[in-house]
Amino acid sequence: MTAKRINMIITAVIAVAVVAWLAFAIYGEQPGAGEMAEDTSEHDAMMAQPKEASNAQARLAVTIDPQMDAEVGDIIKYSARVTTPGGQPINNVLFTIQQWHTEDEKVVFGTKAVGADGNLTWQFNAHDGVPYEIRVTAAPTAQSSAQFAPLSVKPVAFVEALQPPLRVKFLNLFYLVAIVGLGVATGLWLAMRRAAAMSERAGARGRPVVRPGLA
Repeated sequence: MTAKRINMIITAVIAVAVVAWLAFAIYGEQPGAGEMAEDTSEHDAMMAQPKEASNAQARLAVTIDPQMDAEVGDIIKYSARVTTPGGQPINNVLFTIQQWHTEDEKVVFGTKAVGADGNLTWQFNAHDGVPYEIRVTAAPTAQSSAQFAPLSVKPVAFVEALQPPLRVKFLNLFYLVAIVGLGVATGLWLAMRRAAAMSERAGARGRPVVRPGLA
Protein backbone atom coordinates (compact mmCIF):
# COMPACT_ATOMS: atom_id res chain seq x y z
CA MET A 1 0.00 0.00 0.00
CA THR A 2 1.49 3.34 -1.08
CA ALA A 3 1.96 6.31 1.24
CA LYS A 4 -0.61 8.26 -0.77
CA ARG A 5 -3.31 5.64 -0.17
CA ILE A 6 -2.44 5.46 3.53
CA ASN A 7 -2.71 9.26 3.72
CA MET A 8 -6.15 9.17 2.08
CA ILE A 9 -7.41 6.47 4.47
CA ILE A 10 -6.16 8.31 7.56
CA THR A 11 -7.67 11.58 6.33
CA ALA A 12 -11.02 9.89 5.71
CA VAL A 13 -11.02 8.32 9.20
CA ILE A 14 -10.22 11.68 10.84
CA ALA A 15 -12.95 13.42 8.81
CA VAL A 16 -15.57 10.83 9.82
CA ALA A 17 -14.51 11.10 13.49
CA VAL A 18 -14.73 14.92 13.39
CA VAL A 19 -18.20 14.89 11.82
CA ALA A 20 -19.44 12.30 14.34
CA TRP A 21 -18.03 14.29 17.27
CA LEU A 22 -19.61 17.51 16.01
CA ALA A 23 -22.98 15.81 15.65
CA PHE A 24 -22.72 14.41 19.17
CA ALA A 25 -21.68 17.80 20.63
CA ILE A 26 -24.56 19.63 18.95
CA TYR A 27 -27.04 16.94 20.00
CA GLY A 28 -25.80 17.18 23.57
CA GLU A 29 -26.62 20.90 23.63
CA GLN A 30 -30.30 20.24 22.99
CA PRO A 31 -32.52 20.48 26.10
CA GLY A 32 -33.18 17.07 27.58
CA ALA A 33 -30.86 15.29 25.13
CA GLY A 34 -29.36 12.10 26.46
CA GLU A 35 -31.22 12.28 29.74
CA MET A 36 -32.14 8.92 31.20
CA ALA A 37 -34.39 7.95 34.02
CA GLU A 38 -32.32 8.05 37.19
CA ASP A 39 -32.83 6.67 40.65
CA THR A 40 -33.72 9.72 42.72
CA SER A 41 -33.97 7.94 46.05
CA GLU A 42 -30.60 9.23 47.27
CA HIS A 43 -31.44 12.77 46.15
CA ASP A 44 -34.83 12.60 47.82
CA ALA A 45 -33.28 11.32 51.03
CA MET A 46 -30.81 14.20 51.10
CA MET A 47 -33.54 16.70 50.32
CA ALA A 48 -35.61 15.34 53.20
CA GLN A 49 -32.90 15.91 55.80
CA PRO A 50 -34.48 18.34 58.29
CA LYS A 51 -33.54 21.99 58.49
CA GLU A 52 -35.02 22.35 61.97
CA ALA A 53 -34.41 20.82 65.39
CA SER A 54 -35.97 21.55 68.75
CA ASN A 55 -36.19 20.49 72.36
CA ALA A 56 -38.05 21.69 75.41
CA GLN A 57 -35.88 24.81 75.76
CA ALA A 58 -35.07 25.99 72.23
CA ARG A 59 -35.62 25.64 68.49
CA LEU A 60 -33.00 25.83 65.71
CA ALA A 61 -33.98 26.64 62.12
CA VAL A 62 -31.65 26.84 59.10
CA THR A 63 -32.49 28.33 55.68
CA ILE A 64 -30.61 27.78 52.39
CA ASP A 65 -31.09 30.08 49.41
CA PRO A 66 -31.10 28.41 46.95
CA GLN A 67 -31.14 24.83 48.16
CA MET A 68 -31.32 23.50 44.58
CA ASP A 69 -30.30 24.61 41.06
CA ALA A 70 -27.22 26.57 42.16
CA GLU A 71 -24.19 26.17 39.86
CA VAL A 72 -20.48 26.25 40.56
CA GLY A 73 -19.56 29.88 41.14
CA ASP A 74 -22.98 30.91 42.46
CA ILE A 75 -23.25 32.41 45.93
CA ILE A 76 -25.42 30.37 48.29
CA LYS A 77 -26.81 32.21 51.31
CA TYR A 78 -27.34 30.51 54.64
CA SER A 79 -28.92 31.61 57.88
CA ALA A 80 -29.44 29.99 61.28
CA ARG A 81 -31.77 31.18 64.01
CA VAL A 82 -32.33 29.99 67.57
CA THR A 83 -35.49 30.87 69.48
CA THR A 84 -37.46 29.66 72.44
CA PRO A 85 -40.39 27.32 71.74
CA GLY A 86 -42.56 30.44 71.92
CA GLY A 87 -40.55 32.19 69.17
CA GLN A 88 -38.49 34.62 71.29
CA PRO A 89 -34.85 34.98 70.12
CA ILE A 90 -32.16 33.53 72.38
CA ASN A 91 -29.13 35.78 72.39
CA ASN A 92 -25.42 34.96 72.53
CA VAL A 93 -25.72 31.54 70.88
CA LEU A 94 -22.56 29.72 69.77
CA PHE A 95 -22.88 28.36 66.22
CA THR A 96 -20.56 25.71 64.80
CA ILE A 97 -20.67 25.50 60.99
CA GLN A 98 -19.24 22.78 58.75
CA GLN A 99 -19.71 22.46 55.00
CA TRP A 100 -19.30 18.75 54.21
CA HIS A 101 -18.34 17.57 50.69
CA THR A 102 -20.50 14.46 50.25
CA GLU A 103 -18.34 12.85 47.52
CA ASP A 104 -14.85 13.52 48.93
CA GLU A 105 -16.19 13.05 52.46
CA LYS A 106 -14.34 15.98 53.97
CA VAL A 107 -15.00 19.41 55.45
CA VAL A 108 -14.34 22.15 52.88
CA PHE A 109 -15.38 25.02 55.16
CA GLY A 110 -15.75 25.28 58.90
CA THR A 111 -16.05 28.02 61.46
CA LYS A 112 -17.51 29.02 64.83
CA ALA A 113 -19.31 32.25 65.59
CA VAL A 114 -21.51 33.76 68.27
CA GLY A 115 -24.88 35.12 67.24
CA ALA A 116 -25.51 38.05 69.56
CA ASP A 117 -29.21 38.12 68.70
CA GLY A 118 -29.56 34.39 68.12
CA ASN A 119 -29.07 34.72 64.34
CA LEU A 120 -26.16 33.92 62.07
CA THR A 121 -25.90 34.49 58.31
CA TRP A 122 -23.09 33.51 55.96
CA GLN A 123 -22.38 32.89 52.29
CA PHE A 124 -20.44 30.23 50.45
CA ASN A 125 -19.20 29.97 46.86
CA ALA A 126 -19.12 26.26 46.02
CA HIS A 127 -16.12 25.14 43.95
CA ASP A 128 -17.45 21.72 42.99
CA GLY A 129 -20.74 20.52 41.51
CA VAL A 130 -21.85 18.10 44.24
CA PRO A 131 -24.31 18.05 47.15
CA TYR A 132 -22.94 19.74 50.27
CA GLU A 133 -24.15 18.81 53.75
CA ILE A 134 -24.52 21.94 55.86
CA ARG A 135 -23.81 20.85 59.41
CA VAL A 136 -24.99 23.42 61.95
CA THR A 137 -24.82 23.04 65.72
CA ALA A 138 -26.17 25.65 68.11
CA ALA A 139 -25.17 25.70 71.79
CA PRO A 140 -25.73 28.22 74.59
CA THR A 141 -22.97 30.31 76.15
CA ALA A 142 -22.73 31.56 79.71
CA GLN A 143 -24.22 34.86 78.50
CA SER A 144 -27.20 33.31 76.68
CA SER A 145 -30.66 34.48 77.71
CA ALA A 146 -31.74 30.84 78.02
CA GLN A 147 -29.87 27.62 78.56
CA PHE A 148 -30.66 24.63 76.36
CA ALA A 149 -29.21 21.34 75.18
CA PRO A 150 -27.22 21.74 71.94
CA LEU A 151 -29.22 21.42 68.73
CA SER A 152 -27.89 20.11 65.40
CA VAL A 153 -29.16 19.88 61.83
CA LYS A 154 -27.50 18.93 58.56
CA PRO A 155 -29.59 19.88 55.52
CA VAL A 156 -28.12 19.52 52.03
CA ALA A 157 -27.42 22.20 49.41
CA PHE A 158 -27.26 20.92 45.82
CA VAL A 159 -24.73 22.47 43.42
CA GLU A 160 -24.76 21.66 39.70
CA ALA A 161 -21.53 21.22 37.75
CA LEU A 162 -20.85 23.61 34.87
CA GLN A 163 -20.91 22.27 31.31
CA PRO A 164 -18.39 23.74 28.85
CA PRO A 165 -20.05 25.87 26.13
CA LEU A 166 -20.18 24.65 22.55
CA ARG A 167 -17.54 27.20 21.51
CA VAL A 168 -15.03 25.63 23.91
CA LYS A 169 -15.83 22.16 22.61
CA PHE A 170 -15.20 23.32 19.02
CA LEU A 171 -11.92 24.93 20.05
CA ASN A 172 -10.77 21.73 21.77
CA LEU A 173 -11.73 19.76 18.66
CA PHE A 174 -9.71 22.13 16.46
CA TYR A 175 -6.61 21.69 18.64
CA LEU A 176 -7.04 17.91 18.65
CA VAL A 177 -7.42 17.71 14.86
CA ALA A 178 -4.45 20.05 14.36
CA ILE A 179 -2.20 17.94 16.59
CA VAL A 180 -3.30 14.66 15.01
CA GLY A 181 -2.97 16.10 11.51
CA LEU A 182 0.51 17.41 12.25
CA GLY A 183 1.54 14.01 13.57
CA VAL A 184 0.14 12.21 10.52
CA ALA A 185 1.80 14.67 8.11
CA THR A 186 5.14 14.30 9.89
CA GLY A 187 4.89 10.51 9.80
CA LEU A 188 4.06 10.48 6.09
CA TRP A 189 6.90 12.89 5.32
CA LEU A 190 9.40 10.70 7.15
CA ALA A 191 8.05 7.59 5.41
CA MET A 192 8.39 9.24 1.98
CA ARG A 193 11.95 10.34 2.75
CA ARG A 194 12.88 6.83 3.85
CA ALA A 195 11.29 5.34 0.73
CA ALA A 196 13.19 7.79 -1.50
CA ALA A 197 16.48 7.01 0.26
CA MET A 198 15.94 3.27 -0.14
CA SER A 199 15.09 3.76 -3.83
CA GLU A 200 18.30 5.71 -4.37
CA ARG A 201 20.38 3.03 -2.66
CA ALA A 202 18.72 0.31 -4.73
CA GLY A 203 19.39 2.26 -7.91
CA ALA A 204 23.02 2.78 -6.98
CA ARG A 205 23.51 -0.97 -6.46
CA GLY A 206 21.99 -1.73 -9.90
CA ARG A 207 24.28 0.56 -11.95
CA PRO A 208 27.08 -1.18 -13.89
CA VAL A 209 30.58 -0.50 -12.65
CA VAL A 210 32.78 1.05 -15.41
CA ARG A 211 36.46 0.17 -15.04
CA PRO A 212 38.96 2.42 -16.75
CA GLY A 213 40.88 0.70 -19.58
CA LEU A 214 44.63 0.36 -19.68
CA ALA A 215 46.46 2.34 -22.37
